[in-house]
Amino acid sequence: MAQGDDAERKKLIEAVERLEARRPLIGEEAADSAIAALREKIRFLDAQEPSRRILTVMFADVSGFTALSETMDAEDLADLVNRLWSLVDGIIRSNGGSIDKHIGDEVAAVWGAEGSREDDPERAVRCALEIQSALAGFSSAEGRSIGMRIGINTGPVLLGEVASTREFTVMGDAVNLASRLQHTAPVGGVMISASTHALVRGLFETGPFLELDIRGKKEPVQACTVIRPSPRSWRSSGRGIDGVRAPMVGRDAQFAALKNMALGREGGFSMVIGEAGIGKSRLLAEFEEWLSDAMPSLEVMRGRADESMQDSPCALLRDLFGLQPAGGPRTDESLRSELEGRLAPGGGRAELERAHFIGQFLGYDFSSSPALSGVLGGEGREPDPRQLRERAVLYLGMHFREMSVSKRVLILLEDIHWADESSLDAVEQIVLDTRSSGLLVVCTARPSLLDRRSVRDAGFPDPTIIRLDPLDEEYSESLLDGMGLTEDRVPPETRAALISAADGNPFYLEELVRMLMDDGVLIRSDGRWRTDGEKAASLRVPENLASVLQARFDRLPAGERTLLQRASVVGRRFWEGALESMGRCPGTTVGAGLENLERRGLVAMLPSSSIPGAREFSFRHSLLRDAVYDSVLRKDRRRLHSLAADWIMEKASGRLDELAMLAAEHLERAGRDSEASSLYERAGASAASRFSNAEAAACYSRALALLRDGDPADASRLLAALSRIHEITGDRESQRRDVEALEALAPLLDTRGRAQVLLRRSGLAALTNDYGRSVELAREALRLAGEIGDAGLEVAACIGMASSLQNLSEHRDVLDDLMRGLELAREHNLPGYEARLLLHLGNFFADTSDYDEADRLYRQAMRSFREAGDARGEGYALHNLGLLAMDMGDSAAARSYFERSLQLDRQTGDRRGEAHSLVALGLALQARGDLHPAEEAFSQARRVYSGLADRLGEATVLNNLGILASETGDYDQALERFQEAARSCASMGVRSYEANTLDNMSLTLLRAGDLESALACSDRVVSICDETGDRSLLGIALAKRGHMMFESGRFAEAESLYEEAAGILGSIGSRHLEMEAVAGAARAAMAAGGLEKAADPAMRVRDFLGSGGSLDEVEDPFRAYLAVFEVLSAMSDSSASAVLEAACAALTRRSESIRDPLSRERFLGSTPQKRSLLAARASLERAAGGASR
Repeated sequence: MAQGDDAERKKLIEAVERLEARRPLIGEEAADSAIAALREKIRFLDAQEPSRRILTVMFADVSGFTALSETMDAEDLADLVNRLWSLVDGIIRSNGGSIDKHIGDEVAAVWGAEGSREDDPERAVRCALEIQSALAGFSSAEGRSIGMRIGINTGPVLLGEVASTREFTVMGDAVNLASRLQHTAPVGGVMISASTHALVRGLFETGPFLELDIRGKKEPVQACTVIRPSPRSWRSSGRGIDGVRAPMVGRDAQFAALKNMALGREGGFSMVIGEAGIGKSRLLAEFEEWLSDAMPSLEVMRGRADESMQDSPCALLRDLFGLQPAGGPRTDESLRSELEGRLAPGGGRAELERAHFIGQFLGYDFSSSPALSGVLGGEGREPDPRQLRERAVLYLGMHFREMSVSKRVLILLEDIHWADESSLDAVEQIVLDTRSSGLLVVCTARPSLLDRRSVRDAGFPDPTIIRLDPLDEEYSESLLDGMGLTEDRVPPETRAALISAADGNPFYLEELVRMLMDDGVLIRSDGRWRTDGEKAASLRVPENLASVLQARFDRLPAGERTLLQRASVVGRRFWEGALESMGRCPGTTVGAGLENLERRGLVAMLPSSSIPGAREFSFRHSLLRDAVYDSVLRKDRRRLHSLAADWIMEKASGRLDELAMLAAEHLERAGRDSEASSLYERAGASAASRFSNAEAAACYSRALALLRDGDPADASRLLAALSRIHEITGDRESQRRDVEALEALAPLLDTRGRAQVLLRRSGLAALTNDYGRSVELAREALRLAGEIGDAGLEVAACIGMASSLQNLSEHRDVLDDLMRGLELAREHNLPGYEARLLLHLGNFFADTSDYDEADRLYRQAMRSFREAGDARGEGYALHNLGLLAMDMGDSAAARSYFERSLQLDRQTGDRRGEAHSLVALGLALQARGDLHPAEEAFSQARRVYSGLADRLGEATVLNNLGILASETGDYDQALERFQEAARSCASMGVRSYEANTLDNMSLTLLRAGDLESALACSDRVVSICDETGDRSLLGIALAKRGHMMFESGRFAEAESLYEEAAGILGSIGSRHLEMEAVAGAARAAMAAGGLEKAADPAMRVRDFLGSGGSLDEVEDPFRAYLAVFEVLSAMSDSSASAVLEAACAALTRRSESIRDPLSRERFLGSTPQKRSLLAARASLERAAGGASR
């Protein structure tokens, strides 16, 4: 520094001290403003002091300048050059560079002269590419061919004054090399040295390395050209110490696991689990760097969650797609166009439809898309958020599968312990849907994720769990060695103190080193470490990481401390504009302060911003943000949260739904409860519209908690919304509490509000099987809705009444209510309700055996749903047509309907509907005798249920598979499936399903001849039925127990059990099952020696069959037929032969429907009863043949 400058600096410092002393007199704002200006001058003077630093240097030269000057007038040439340098200089400065000098047709720029950033080399290369791109447009506008060569190098330089001119500049070998690289670069190209390439590796596509002979260099210099930014480029949050690249140690096995997964052809999913700071991000960074060499064509997509995302639906997915690049405001239209460009590059109709579903699910407004009209509701149609979510997730899976056809794709998701449930559910499904496609998915999380959801049980298929434990002492020593802090540079006691305090946490170790650098204990210069012995002798290492972070925070200048505190109030991620809205910081501006904090390694600017036009930053680590936030005084927090909320709401403009959750949290912490409640409700509605039910429930609950004796209509609206979510998720206890709270509010509401409460209560009563009460409540809701002329409420009440009356078998009233609802829907043009009512009417006529009318109504409903664009509703109608065809015995037609329904389920992403259709299809195939296809359909359904983590659905399918195996005589396989299903039901506490499965198992054990086990199984069934009050299953179980007593020769007990079963089944109207038990009682009575007693029950069954009844659909039809035949034969009743004929006809029909000969033969001989019936028929035929001869 020159002598005059030194004197000036002294005067400036004295002026600052005087202003600080007079601060109380002149006021904080005036003092801050004046001091900031003086400090800026001091920094400028300090920057002129000669120093050695590592900088990135760029030289750019205009190609063909001499030829250009020969063809242009001197003034015109000067104007052209001025316009050119104005363009180029502006690009350099916008990328963080400084102009070092202009020399004719050449410009030199440097990065790091005014404060180094870790991404200086990246900024320089991006600047060079931007210059070349801008130059093409400039040439076109000027009508002249103007090209540039650009060279870039990174290395140590001397910053200082040139003695003769006093010009401050950069000097050294690194500068000379950058200049030489510029001369060797092609016109329009960018040439970078090997040292620069090492610092931007993976961020840009480059050409091969060239060995260049550079004047002044003894050995060839390696360099390469830069082609373009890498489409898969990403950079971690950049923890570490400037100029030091610490090695990754102690993670060889984990690194190998990731590489093995990546090298597999079918792709895979890995979860990296570890505590904060343990090295998860570093492992991913090393993995990505390895991938850039191992798989050059790999495309990487990266997303990261933070604390603000947990209750914000699809927040992680939005971050993954990164639809908000910095650099200017974005309109909704531009966002839609960008998403369409990414997801529908071909612009085809199907592609665009998929893009619109995905975009709406992610939270962007695609409501004008015709493709969404069937799921968003309107014009009398209710919205279908489940379909929106399921189709969007289905289409995301299709998108990633298609991406993986031509290249490998890697999805990296960090910190998913903070991710929202909707994103996690979607990722699980995408992983399942893209199995075998080659897609790679790697996530990092803290162990707390496993407290929220089990990785394996939640649906993730076969994940590779990679756990990161603390480093042991040997690896910690290796880490220090790799950082250059070797024993010959750092006293052993200092190393030992660092290793002991860090306790194996790499981030803690790095922060300790940073703290010692701040304290002057560790000093790094010229790339080497040294220790201040005096300070090291008095070293005291903090006992925990929080203390280290606090110590670093305390050592910051006052202005930067204030700035960092304000940033911590905004969150882990924050915006420069939000900080500016909070007022001045002492001694610094927001922009300068952020640059200093970035240079200190405390924050990092993100490559894109979630709020258009606002630079977004992030704390380097969440632990740092937490430590800083804890230091903010409570009295200041409310004010700062309030300012943050106002800024976010102002900037959100038309995108408030997306940012409502974040703004609401700030409002709540600011004590602005009413505003926070409104925004939480808005966020809840947005979440519910995308079937993000966990997030919706959280938002509605928070909104409700913030209401302070306000309008009861607000509380009622929130409780109704919350009860709908709990109804969807099956949380009956929470739903009951919601409805009870609504009931308490009802007297304070208007007529419409009271009607809505009654409908919520009616719905809950129906779900808990209290159908009588449900009808009463719906009827009262209908009365109130009629008083105010609300057609929608009237129709809803009619549907609710009809559904409950149908369960009460009050058919006349059901029809009246449904027809009344249908008239209202048509009168008031409510097509969505009309289609639903047609479906309900079809169910009514199917239940009353008017199959023709049911068929007509189902088809009409199907057309209505199709016209409304409701593919889900159309699928329901097809499913019901299939069930109707099954009832009519037309299994071929049923199969066709179920296959079409299945196609729509898959098209709309309705995974649960897909499973239901597969089960129904399996039953139709089984009825036709296509046993192997039936088994495959059941097995597919089981896989879908497994992917949905629907254990009850899986158990139901296992039960069907068991029945299929039992019917064909494969008892071992049947018992294995029944046992697995029963265990699953028992573990879930679903007693009725458990009992049904055990009942089927007991019959199979009886058929297999294992009477003792069959009795034990039957005991369990009866016990469960006594607990649950299931009289239908109890009657069936008692009849089967009668079979067992009969087989063991205990005929009197068997007769008693049959009679008890017949009484129960008759009382509930199950006539055919009652007759099965009566047949058993007749046979048991005869076996006990009482043919006279057996006659009455046998003739009851005979009369039932004679009046058109059938035993074909009972639990064990051929046992029942044989019992009646044997008793009637013993009585010499002539109708015995008719019973035998009916039994054998049923046996023949079933056997002929079995296509596989082996399975057919096994079916005919699978039980003694079947064999006895066939033998009796053969005997009668022989007798008839003998008589004819």
